[in-house]
Amino acid sequence: MRKPYLFLLSLLLAASLSACLIPEEEEFRTVPVVPEGEEATYIMASCTRRDIVNSDSVNVTYVSTKTTTLVFEENDLMYDAFFVTAGDAVQEGQLLAKLDTETIDDEIARLEQEIEACETAVRRLDEEKEIREKRQDILGTSMDYADYLKAKEDLEKEIARTRLRYTDTIEIDTVKLSEAREKLAKREIEAPFNGVITYIYSPNPDERSEAGKKMMTIVDTENSMFRGDTDYYNIFSPGDTVTIQMSSGTEVEAHFVLPETLDLSETEKKYIKEKTVCFQASEPNFELASGEKGSFTLDFEHAENVLSVPSGAVGEICGQKVVYYPDEHGIMTYKPVVTGVSNGRFTEIVSGLSEDEEVIINRNATILDG
Repeated sequence: MRKPYLFLLSLLLAASLSACLIPEEEEFRTVPVVPEGEEATYIMASCTRRDIVNSDSVNVTYVSTKTTTLVFEENDLMYDAFFVTAGDAVQEGQLLAKLDTETIDDEIARLEQEIEACETAVRRLDEEKEIREKRQDILGTSMDYADYLKAKEDLEKEIARTRLRYTDTIEIDTVKLSEAREKLAKREIEAPFNGVITYIYSPNPDERSEAGKKMMTIVDTENSMFRGDTDYYNIFSPGDTVTIQMSSGTEVEAHFVLPETLDLSETEKKYIKEKTVCFQASEPNFELASGEKGSFTLDFEHAENVLSVPSGAVGEICGQKVVYYPDEHGIMTYKPVVTGVSNGRFTEIVSGLSEDEEVIINRNATILDG
């Protein structure tokens, strides 16, 4: 009794397996849906050439990792000069502004000259001693030996006293010079790091200094960055540029940098994850505010001048991509194709279709009365 059932089961299994085989040759399957005397209406599209781009919008945040306020440390002095304006890029150690330093400048110059003169005199003492000793040796032949020895001793003491006088002066002047330079530093503002001046104070002509009063702010441009996350983080290389559209409307050109090359604080390092990407502005931009949001479009896949059809025209049968078209009888028929890049709207056709060949994009066609 079981043999007929086994035979039927084997037939069903064979039919199901053959249903997923797509002919290798031009044997196209048809869809016998349209009754005789009736007509299906299809929406057609041509296989044409176009550029297909896959893109991702990457959101970023501008992070100013270091902003410093710069002040003078002296009271009641006239402002002498400001050497920069807001927006200027500056280098570490660059003189940015100073108070009246005329008296200190003169004092520093005097001390430096005096130290240099004393150091020169010390070096010449050895030469002078050598010359005078030679002269004593010549004269010593006609001198009492005891007088000769005393003359040599007196020379040693004289040279030692002179040397001590010079070295004492050098030591004292060096201390005074250090103190003068400390005073000068309080009357000058230097850039503590490479950065951009974002604010500068404008004093009145007769205004006098106030210790600790905010004169400038400087932003560290070497470590400030745009930080974001994307699934396509690994396609970037150092130096790759993007154009970031900030929420303020400003466009900023920036280049990709590796996070480990930045001098980040421990707090900032916590935000760096596997998919994090970091960029730095290619040109200083002092209008950016820390925390400001922006975004850029990342084209991660790009096919130029390729054959393509609307993505809705591409179907799939048993894992094989296919497109549909009406045969000479108006019956929907399919053929296999190889697809490439797809952006949701259009799909690249690598093989299986020719340019201008038409395909159906409404596979669920409505039936019209004939």
